Amino acid sequence: MQLNAAEALSKIHTRESLRSLVTLLESGDAKLRNLALSGFSRFVLNLPVETPEMVTTMAWMKPQGPTPYRSGETDRHSAILGAPEERHSEYVLFWKNWWAEHKELH
Repeated sequence: MQLNAAEALSKIHTRESLRSLVTLLESGDAKLRNLALSGFSRFVLNLPVETPEMVTTMAWMKPQGPTPYRSGETDRHSAILGAPEERHSEYVLFWKNWWAEHKELH
């Protein structure tokens, strides 16, 4: 059930869901951490909330407007489908630090 909830939060990736996603970065489960990384990446890229209809057209991968939180660093640590295993801890640390700097979002 936790995995399904994490996947939903990742696909929703609203400002409100970031507070829950950040707690998943501490999880001992790599799948949960990857879903959190995905949610943060989707938020920064301003991707739309994913719906089943968007999957076939890949519309969920098209930014829906300005990306004020996007930077070269967020692009380098973007993990829409999860982080590479060998760099997983680097990505987790980056997004934890990003969150600490952007707490005004919640």
